[in-house]
Amino acid sequence: MTKTTKNPAAAAAAKIETPDDKAPIIFVPLNQLTPSPKNVRRYHSEDGITELAASIRFRGLLQNLCVSEGKGGKYQVDAGARRLKAMRRLVSQGHLLAYHPVKCRRAAPDESALDTSLAENFHRENMNAAEEIVAFGQLHKKEGVAPEEIAARYGISHMTVRRRLALANLSPKIIDALASGDVTLEQCEAAALIEDRKRQEAAIFDAPTWQRSAAHIRAIATDGRVGLSDRFAVFVGLPAYEAAGGAVFRDLFADTDEDGAYIEDRALLMRLAAEKIEREAEAIRTAEGWQWAEGALDAPTRWTGPRIHPQELPLNAKDEKRRQKLIARNDEIEAIFQNGDEAEQYDADALSDESDKIAADLDALREKASRYEPAEAALAGVVVSVDERGALTVSRGLVKSDQARALADQRGEATAEDTEQGAAPGNVVPLPAEPDSPYSGALLCDLTKTRTAALAVEIAKRPDVALACSVHALASSLFYRCTYNVVVDMNARGPNLDTTPDGENAAVFAAFSEAEDAWRARLPKKQEALFDWCLDAKPDVLLALLAQCVAMSTNAVQLPHEQSAHVAKKMNHAAQIAQAVSLDMTKHWTASDVFLKRVSKAVITKAATEAGAPGEIVAALTKLPKGEAVAKAKKHLSAWLPDPLRAAAIAAPPDADEDAGEDYDEIAA
Repeated sequence: MTKTTKNPAAAAAAKIETPDDKAPIIFVPLNQLTPSPKNVRRYHSEDGITELAASIRFRGLLQNLCVSEGKGGKYQVDAGARRLKAMRRLVSQGHLLAYHPVKCRRAAPDESALDTSLAENFHRENMNAAEEIVAFGQLHKKEGVAPEEIAARYGISHMTVRRRLALANLSPKIIDALASGDVTLEQCEAAALIEDRKRQEAAIFDAPTWQRSAAHIRAIATDGRVGLSDRFAVFVGLPAYEAAGGAVFRDLFADTDEDGAYIEDRALLMRLAAEKIEREAEAIRTAEGWQWAEGALDAPTRWTGPRIHPQELPLNAKDEKRRQKLIARNDEIEAIFQNGDEAEQYDADALSDESDKIAADLDALREKASRYEPAEAALAGVVVSVDERGALTVSRGLVKSDQARALADQRGEATAEDTEQGAAPGNVVPLPAEPDSPYSGALLCDLTKTRTAALAVEIAKRPDVALACSVHALASSLFYRCTYNVVVDMNARGPNLDTTPDGENAAVFAAFSEAEDAWRARLPKKQEALFDWCLDAKPDVLLALLAQCVAMSTNAVQLPHEQSAHVAKKMNHAAQIAQAVSLDMTKHWTASDVFLKRVSKAVITKAATEAGAPGEIVAALTKLPKGEAVAKAKKHLSAWLPDPLRAAAIAAPPDADEDAGEDYDEIAA
């Protein structure tokens, strides 16, 4: 029997009910529905309620509520608590009336409310991810529903819709594989970044099983693009790049913009970086009074000429007090880290950050207390570049060769050229080489650097030699406990083969850099994908990569201060490798103006004699000024090499009974 009530909403509901009091389908005003204590669902996600409310608002209630009669003329919702909560939210938002009629299925008198609730929820099955993806795609493509409208209808974000529509563009073969469980949603998200469907399929189905990870597929999709963690991307900044018209590739499925944005136009990025560096360099030159300022994409690792250094000035009382306070606090932090038990009571990360901040503050105070002599700064300059973190770095106080004389005169010192001619050395003279060498330490370093670059270029062409070098380096370390006289550094650091000041002999450095860049473009962008890449690579590709790695690890550079017996052994090993790769330095180096100006006239005349120049030419060289001697001699030195670049004789190992001491490397027990 339908109950009577003076409540108009309830009376309206009674009128809507079917004439049969036992009819299962009734319409109940929304404000007469209450949650049932027997409903098995207890927990609801807020996101889910938001999505459900949006759906009900757009298309109404698609599924009846299951109710049973309660007290006071109200009905308890045994199944449909989420729908009830969503409709109540629509009422609070003004989208539904409080007495909106809700279609319900009324339980029979003998029906268990608990059983009804359990049955409705127990047999529920969510859509397969593949079905959902296809449905979203059809809604957009076939029915023309805009992404913004889809987001509104289903109460989801616009980004979520974009992601699902991107997945809907996948190859049907991949979507079928997702439905059957042969591929994961993460793999599909990575493959969706590849526009061409054939490439999508190749990235998943043509790759070995162990190379189908989402990380590897994502690396294929982003190959050739520049990540935002790249130092030049950090330095230029994404807003500046986009303002210049640069295109950006975005990974819709990345958690953050840092992980998901890639710069498409590397050339534009590098141009913007170079322009910004030049602007910064000019600003520093003007503000600090330097004679010149140059920008460089890579920081100079070494300056072969003279440098000027700042004078240390005393801090004012306030800054000195702050400096002492910073030092004292840093000592406290150091003491905490040294005391293991006490350190556990502190936040190690916070202390480490504080220590870094203190170091930066002390550096700032130190810089504040230093000043370059203006008269010397007017003869020197700066090189401005970008470090590995994308921060601006400035090398100050660099003096070019054409100003070395003026600086020496200002200081009352002799130049390196004066020293060659017997003048007293001053502090701008480079470190000397070995007593018997006709080459300065700096020149010897540059010559051996050129030879190392040439050696690396040749090794990269010979995987068989690279393999031998690798095994030799590993065996030397593991079986002989010896690494100091091995040319190939298996710690994979390698030397800094920045080009020397000799522009005429820079081609070999360019070849070295081009080979490195070619591999950088070929390898995965993220290191996490490298192992899968290596597993899938063919043996000849791995050997070629090994050769390049060995080439980049080759270090036969002799620094100015290296004069020990260890260096001789190292150079002997370099000679062995050079012989193995048939190194011909005449293809990589020639006697240039820069080289000839850095050696004495005695070296020039000796070189001309060794090169087979006519006797009258050699005799004339001794009488000409050095500049004219350089120009005249150069014509006869096209195939001549200085000693450090010649094919050296390979020294024989010491006799077995010779006492070689600890420097003789026998196989370790």
